[in-house]
Amino acid sequence: MREIKFRAWDKEHCEMCYPVQVLSWTESSEIEDFEGVRPSGGAACLYSGEFELMQYTGLKDKNGKDVYESDVIQSGRTKLYYVIKWEDESASWIALCTDTSKDYCLGSYGWREAEIVGNIYESPELLEEIK
Repeated sequence: MREIKFRAWDKEHCEMCYPVQVLSWTESSEIEDFEGVRPSGGAACLYSGEFELMQYTGLKDKNGKDVYESDVIQSGRTKLYYVIKWEDESASWIALCTDTSKDYCLGSYGWREAEIVGNIYESPELLEEIK
């Protein structure tokens, strides 16, 4: 069975929280609050509007690191950068490349070579490569 887990970007403290446990949500599927762990070791209780929640894709990079939504990966073969996003139309995770003609659905085919190089929150300078 696929593991479902989340992380969250704390907008107020500008840091990523791992792991995240969703505590409650509204009828409209809006997450109201959750708890996580700050990198400094302290607990984080965050509420709607103060965070960006990101889901684990179920994939790992070449180093065995979990790949989450909003991660920036680099292809080992082409050296191009990709941002991981969920696409509702295809109901799949996609990797948005600098060259939009090379957007790919994530699959097992290139993951042995792909490496996480950051994410859109902690490494915004990488987004300059992705415009």
